[in-house]
Order: sequence, then structure tokens, then C-alpha cells
Amino acid sequence: MDASRFDGLARGLAGMGTRRGTLGGILGGLLLPLVPDAEGDARKKRRNNDRNKKRHHDQHRDKHGQPQHQDSDHLSAEKKKKKKKCKAPTIKCEKVCKDVSSDPANCGACGQACVAGQSCQGGTCTCNGAACSGCCDGKTCQAGNTDQQCGTGGGACTACAGGRTCQAGTCACPAGQDVCDDTCVDLQTTQTNCGQCGRTCPDGTTCEGGECTCGAGDACPDGQTCCSGVCRDLQTSTAACGDCAVTCDAQTANQCVGGTCQCGSGAACASGQTCCNGVCRGTSTDFANCGGCGAACGQTASQCVSGVCKCGSGAACAAGQLCCAGVCRAIATDTNNCGACGLTCNLVTTNQCVSGVCKCGNGAACGAGQRCCNGTCKTLSTDVTSCGACGIVCGAGQHCCNGDCRTTTSDVSNCGGCGIVCPGLGSSNANVTCQNSGCTFSCKGDSYDINNNPANGCESVLNGGTHTQATAANLGSHRCFDDEGGSFSGTMLSDARVHENPSVPGFVANVGAAPQWWQIYADGGAGCQNDSVFNLTMSGGTTGCYRMTYITNLGQWSATVNNGSASIVLGSGSYSDDTTVYIVVEKICNTTVREAANYTVTYHL
Repeated sequence: MDASRFDGLARGLAGMGTRRGTLGGILGGLLLPLVPDAEGDARKKRRNNDRNKKRHHDQHRDKHGQPQHQDSDHLSAEKKKKKKKCKAPTIKCEKVCKDVSSDPANCGACGQACVAGQSCQGGTCTCNGAACSGCCDGKTCQAGNTDQQCGTGGGACTACAGGRTCQAGTCACPAGQDVCDDTCVDLQTTQTNCGQCGRTCPDGTTCEGGECTCGAGDACPDGQTCCSGVCRDLQTSTAACGDCAVTCDAQTANQCVGGTCQCGSGAACASGQTCCNGVCRGTSTDFANCGGCGAACGQTASQCVSGVCKCGSGAACAAGQLCCAGVCRAIATDTNNCGACGLTCNLVTTNQCVSGVCKCGNGAACGAGQRCCNGTCKTLSTDVTSCGACGIVCGAGQHCCNGDCRTTTSDVSNCGGCGIVCPGLGSSNANVTCQNSGCTFSCKGDSYDINNNPANGCESVLNGGTHTQATAANLGSHRCFDDEGGSFSGTMLSDARVHENPSVPGFVANVGAAPQWWQIYADGGAGCQNDSVFNLTMSGGTTGCYRMTYITNLGQWSATVNNGSASIVLGSGSYSDDTTVYIVVEKICNTTVREAANYTVTYHL
């Protein structure tokens, strides 16, 4: 009988609960071999077809792309292989066969992992291949019976903490103790864990036998509070009035009413106070009740310290003295407290306190603008014996000018007298001096005094060329053609002043002016005749006092300005090609008038 028919017979026998079921089971078992298994034959036919298709496909290609032949018996063997169960000692762990006899991740059972440093031997975690009766420290087996290395059965060694000790390979608290917050405690006596973890006894009570008690007795009766081991009624007890920490002082209160210390019918006095006639007084600091009720300090003291009248940090003042800002003062002679505390003598106008009155020497205080110098009133702004301060004496020939000793014969700020400032002082273009009590000034460099006004010093500044041939102002280069000329201009300044810091180069003292030099580089070139023409036009200058001079490598020519103009006209060959020519404008007449002569020169080479 094949497997499918046997299976049918077994199901029939299993269903024989009644006679009808029994009969059906017997008939099914007897007739089953005679009935064709249509469903089984169909399945078998489909398997044969699939096997033929597979064989036909595989004969053309194997896993390497080469022709191969595989019969149906081989396919059946593969399917049976896939359904094969794990063989001992392996078991299936997460669909994978694992050798639980040696796999440290699955030692003895799936998921049962050995600790670091252990191996799996025969399904048991061991320490470096040896089974431990104690604990494994990751390298070797330990006895497992110390507080630092505690454990059994080859498990990892554990360090006991929180007061626990190693007992039979396990960290445990001493007898009579329990674990609270990972620490061993005695619930019978621990204030913060009394009777159970986390239960803290109130202040003043003690944990005894797992209960919070007051002192050595039991808990306080209703309406009373344990205060430092003694039960108190906080409503009436002067030793604990309203709170264990509040004691009614007999000096500040005489009773406790409703949990409040009182002085008479009012509130109790603050600490350091005394109940005087029903009123709280700070007798240690009260100026009117210093050291006792009604004991007042007078003008000889400034404060009450610890019940003692004092002036500042010292004792009270003696007779004839007053306590001024914490210091005893003799007000009859003290210039800072003359006649009364804080009345200060002005030491500018007085120098002493006599019988409580400020004085300068034996006289009255000095008037406004004066100072008391050694008992005498002095005007410090003008007094040559006390100029600016008492005792400063000015030298011979000096005056006291606004509190400073000054030589008025040479001081530019006090020239000829106090406060007389020389005009132009501070000007950047003039040197101002005081000579024999008179103000003078000289001009600096190219600055000139044209308007003769000392207030603005040397107000005009020369513009134009320079003052020597070596430093002549450069006008660039020009070719010789008549239509390629140019022009330049400047101002000739004259005055009668000395020019200093430094003196003007080329300055002609007798005419009060300096020459102005200009230079041009003459290019020349093919076809040039080198004929030169210079025309000068001037305004504002004295007629006949100015001259223009033309200097080349071949000669020198001059023209005097008349009626505001001058010209120099030269024929061919007045200069050589590639040379520098010079033009000078200067004052030539002997006159020292102050004037500004503006000029313009046009030219071609």
C-alpha cells in the first residue's frame, strides 16, 4: 500500500466515533486500493511534465553556461535535501543550524551567549576552555567569593557595591539590612529610610525600631510637636512658641499666645530689643535708651554701641567738645568746626578759629578776590609778594599779571603791561616778539606783510617760480615752432619786513622782494630757426621797478617793465637745440613799499 492510501485509511480509523464511522473507516480502508487515485495521478502527471521541461532546459545550459543533462531523480534528491532537518548537536536558531555544543553565541540553547573571555565547551560556557565553579574575570577562573570578584557558574565576576558583600557567590547586604537606592540600609535606625525605603523622619525625631520617635520615648501626643527630643505645645510654650526654633526671651516677651511671643498686649520685641514700658526698644543701639530704658546720649556722642554712648568708635567727648561726624572737636578753635559742627572756615580768606569765629590773623576774614597769607589779606592776581599763591615773590622788573610773574619788556602776552598781547601772536606766517615793551614781528619765508596790519601778521604768500636758478620752476619742454608756445604767471610781493625761518633765498634786502626763476627745455629740431619771443604783462606794481631776463646757452637778454609790459624778441640762433633756457622776473628799483605785482608771461621758442 502506498503512502497516500495508508494516510486515507488512518484518517478513516481516526474518525470512528460511531458505528457508522467505524463501518465507513473499514470500507474506506478495504476499497481504497481498488479506487483509482485520480487526484494523485494528476499530480504525478504534472510532476513528470515539469521534470521533462526542466531536463530539456538543463541539457542546453548549466550554471557555467555549458550544456548539461539532469534527470528527474537528481531533482528529487535536491528537493529532499532542502527539506532536511538539522543534525545533532546542531539545532535551528533563527532558520540557521547552530552547534550549541561549541557556539559561544548560542551555548547550550539558542541565544544563550557566553560573556567576554569565555568559550563554549560541550554546551557550557567556560573560562578559557575550563569550566568555572566560581566566576570568570574574562581571562581566568576566579574563586568568586570576594567583594571585588563575586560570582558562580562561570559567569562574569562582579564587584559588590553599596555596602553589599559577596555571600555564596552573590552580592548581598549584611543580615538585617535592605537595599534602598542601590545601597544597603538598616530600616530600623536610618533617619532617611525609617521602616521603609524613602521614609524620612521629621526634624527632632529619631528612627527607632523602624518608627520615628521623640527622644527615647514614643511619638508626641496629638497637638504637640517634637522639639529637640521634647514634646512641646507650640501654641503656649515659651520654649517653642509657634516653631521649635522660636524661644520667647523674657527680656522681649513674657508669654506665648496662639503661637506668638508677645510683649504686653503687643508683638514680642525683635532680637536685641528690650520691652520698656510696653514698647520695644533697641537698648544696645537706641540713642534715647542706650544701655537701658530712658538712658539718653547727648551732643557728646554720635551713636549707641552695645548699650554704651560713643563718639564714632571712641568714648563720648569731654566737656567743651562736641561729637562732629564721629570725631570729638573743640569748636572754639577748630577751623573745620568753628562754633558748631560742620561750620568750616574758608582758608582762602581766613587762617584760624578764635572763640568759635573764623579770622585772618587778628582781623576779620578777607574780602572777595583776596587770600589770607600768614595772617594778612593779599590780592594774588596782582600782588608781587604773593603772586598766584601766598609767598611767591616776583623778580626785579617783573609784574604780577593775573597771578603770574611776567617781564613786561619782552613778554609777547604782556608787552608793556599786564594783558597787552602783541598783535599776530600765534600766527603761522609771522614771528612775533616784544622788544623794550614794544611789539614787533618779522615774516616767515615767502609770507609778506602787504597790508601793514599787525593783527594778521604776514598775510600774503608768494606764488610763482622759485628763487634760484638751480631750483627754477620747471615749465616742461617745447619745440621751436611759433604756434607751440605757452604761458606762466605769478605774483611779486614786496614789504619792509625781515624774512626769517628761513630767510627767502635770493631776497634783496634793499628792495624788499625776491626774484622768481622759471625754466623751459628747448627741444629744437629740423627746420627750427630758434628765434625766441617773450611778452610780460604786469598789474599792481610800481612802474619801472620790475625786469624780465631771458638766459640761454648763447646769451642773456633783459627788458624793464614800463606801463605794465615788457618784451624780448630775438632772431634766429638765440639758443641751441636740446638745451634749457631760463626766465627771471625780479624787482630792481630801490623802494620798500608794500605791494603785490601780478604778472603773466606768454612765449614761443
